[in-house]
Amino acid sequence: MRAIDMRLRPPFGGFLDGILYKADGPNKMAAYRCLEPSASVQSRSMERLLEEMDAAGVAYGVVPIRKTNGGHNEELLDLLDRYPERFIGIPHIDPLEGEQALEEIRKYVLDGPCRGVIMEPAAIFNRENWYITDERAFAAYEMCQTHHIPLLFTYGGRLVKDQGYLNPLYADRLGYLFPELNMVFCHGGWPHITQMCHAAAQHPNIYISADVYMMDFTAGYEAYVTGANYQLQDQFLFGSSYPVVSLRQAVEKYTRMLRPEVLDKVLYRNAARLFGLPEEQ
Repeated sequence: MRAIDMRLRPPFGGFLDGILYKADGPNKMAAYRCLEPSASVQSRSMERLLEEMDAAGVAYGVVPIRKTNGGHNEELLDLLDRYPERFIGIPHIDPLEGEQALEEIRKYVLDGPCRGVIMEPAAIFNRENWYITDERAFAAYEMCQTHHIPLLFTYGGRLVKDQGYLNPLYADRLGYLFPELNMVFCHGGWPHITQMCHAAAQHPNIYISADVYMMDFTAGYEAYVTGANYQLQDQFLFGSSYPVVSLRQAVEKYTRMLRPEVLDKVLYRNAARLFGLPEEQ
C-alpha cells in the first residue's frame, strides 16, 4: 500500500505552537471521534512521524502552512531541506495582498522547492473573508494556471466564520472561469457534500480532498465514498488531517471504504499526477 497524504501537519516549526498541538488538543479530538492517538503526536517527534509514515505506506506528506495561526512559509524551506523526498511544501498565499502574493508564489514555487499553494477564504483566523470568485484573487489564479501550479483551498469544515463563503456554487463558477487551473478543495466543502461532488463532476480540474470528513465518524461521509468509488474516482485524494487522526487509522479507514480497483488512484496516483510525481513505482 502506498499513499500521498494531502493534509499532514508535522510536529515541526510553527505547527507545534498552533491549535493542533496545544496541550491535549489532539488527544481530545481523537477521543471525541473514537480515534487512536498517534505516538508521534504525543512525543512531538519528527522521527516517530517518519516511522509512522513508513508503517502506513505514506510516501509523501503534503504540508499546508497556515500563516494566520502561527505558521510561516519560510519554515517549509527548512522542512524540505531536512527531510528531502518525504514532504510536499504548500505555502499559504493570501491573494488579497496583490503583488506580495505573486512574489510569494514566485519565491516558494517557481523559484523554490514547493509544488503548490493554499488559500483560505473563510478561516476563523482571517482578518477578512472572501469568495473564491472575488476578482482580487484572479491575478494569483492566472499565475497558477499559467505555470501549472496546483491551487489548494481550505474549503469547509468547522473552523469557519461563515459557511456562506464556501458554497460549492462558487467552485463550479471558478471551474468555468479557470478551466486549466487544477484546484483541490480540502475538507471537501463539508457539509455541502453533494454540491461539491457535482462541481467536481462538471469540471475535471476540480479535485476533492475530504480528508477527515470522508471518514465514517462524519455525518454525510457516504456521499464522498460513493463519488470516490465511481463517478469521481480520478478526482478524489486521500488526506488524514494528521495530527487529528493517526496515519495508520486514516489509511485503514480509506482502504475499508474504497473498491480495490480505485484504491491506488485515491491514495496515491491522483495526487502523484497532480504534483508531477511518478504514478508508477
